[in-house]
Amino acid sequence: MATIQIVGGGFQNAQGQPIANGSLTFKLSKNGAVGVTNVCPGLTVTVALDDTGNVAASSAFYLWPNDVMTPDDTYYTMNVMTALGQLVGTRYVRVLSSPNPFDLSNLAPAF
Repeated sequence: MATIQIVGGGFQNAQGQPIANGSLTFKLSKNGAVGVTNVCPGLTVTVALDDTGNVAASSAFYLWPNDVMTPDDTYYTMNVMTALGQLVGTRYVRVLSSPNPFDLSNLAPAF
């Protein structure tokens, strides 16, 4: 099993404006494994958002899907940050292996 591409988002602030040029951070909840590959929770990975609040198309961003990971109760803590590094909100996300790519625009409710 391979990693899955993360796309989309359409993240907005409380006034309905896109989180332009902000970022997302992802941190795994606990140790996991995909086959013989260990997936460690200690690292935070960051991806850029474009001017519309979506994962930048130029960012080839991939995560290990939670539904193929053991134990089966892992998840990612996802933080949405403004371009100035201010926290907009936090979500707990389970990334699924299908469909591929995994579109963050389908998460509900939005921030």
